[in-house]
Amino acid sequence: SKPTNRNADLHYLATEFDDVKIKLERFIEALKEQHKALLRINETRLLVAESVAALAVKSPLSKHAGALTEEKKNKVTKKNLDTYLDIHQELSLRQKVHTDRYLEFIIEYTEEWHTISSRKVAASLKKADKLRKGLDHYEAKVNRINFDKDRAATKGGTSSDAYNGYCKKLERNEEKMKVAKAAYDSANQESTALIEEVTVKGWKDLFPALMKLTQSDASLASDEHTLLKNLNAISKSLASIKATHNLIPEGRRLQNIENFESMYRLKHLEKSWNNDLVMRSALSMTGSGDESDKEEDKFMNDIAEFLQGKEEDTKFNDSSLDTDSLKNYSVQTEEGGIEICQTKEDNPIEAHYKELRASELSDTTEDSSDFSSEEGTRGTQVKHNRSKAPPLYPHAS
Repeated sequence: SKPTNRNADLHYLATEFDDVKIKLERFIEALKEQHKALLRINETRLLVAESVAALAVKSPLSKHAGALTEEKKNKVTKKNLDTYLDIHQELSLRQKVHTDRYLEFIIEYTEEWHTISSRKVAASLKKADKLRKGLDHYEAKVNRINFDKDRAATKGGTSSDAYNGYCKKLERNEEKMKVAKAAYDSANQESTALIEEVTVKGWKDLFPALMKLTQSDASLASDEHTLLKNLNAISKSLASIKATHNLIPEGRRLQNIENFESMYRLKHLEKSWNNDLVMRSALSMTGSGDESDKEEDKFMNDIAEFLQGKEEDTKFNDSSLDTDSLKNYSVQTEEGGIEICQTKEDNPIEAHYKELRASELSDTTEDSSDFSSEEGTRGTQVKHNRSKAPPLYPHAS
């Protein structure tokens, strides 16, 4: 039973250390993941700033976004950090110092803590276990000699040579057992003290790591605040650009791009109106019935489809634009300035469109019987005699 108890004692000590070891390994893993994240965010922050600078080249934003040069990629020594790129380049350099120190003073220290603790405890437990096995051996041997001695006394008495021989052998092995027990007890106490030092008093080894973590986080936050507060001035400058260039909200700007064709044709109405007449002329020139003109008919129909627009959002249609989008519509004046139209009625484009629309309707009423088409059908070929086709440029002299 004694060997089993001693084995249980060592097992308990090993279990106590294994629990701390697992926590320490998780701590190291978390530190390494955070270190990777710090490197990654530093890399991506700088990459974003460089991408912004590349997109802003030759634009009003360039002096605020910054200019990327080979010299700036390698080293930043500017006294005035007045662009988005300059600020993030300097921040990147400082964060590189932080991450290097994080690796050296926190991760490497914690790994050393784990390595030394694991090695020492493993060696101590191995030594104690070896001495335990030696002690178990002598205890078992002494028990066996005692049994043989008692059997010899029963057979030949205590004065027999066999009995005396077992007595001497017993004395020798009991002495060895005492030495083995003393060695084991010493090793067991040593292992217990070591594991207690590593587990119960392990907070003393955590202290340097925690101290460095707090210093690192505070220093990193301080550098970020010191550098990134310069972005406030850039933000104010960008606000002035918005006012100077009459920039519209991003949602409306993207909507205008989405509806670019309709917006463009509305702003350049006369050209669009001619396109509409060209389209009608192209359609009227198809369907002559001549077999040799099929290719030409197809070409004319393709022209009409192109001018009509294959996509619904590119077809010229006054209803494709929201009425509200015309309320604050800016147009180019003859003098080169910008005129802001507050209402649809005030919009000169709208008025010009109505005038041309009325004129076109009156001009085409007489020849309406010459055209045959299905209302709303895109690309429908209109059968018409070529000689009756309206001129491509009706206002030409």
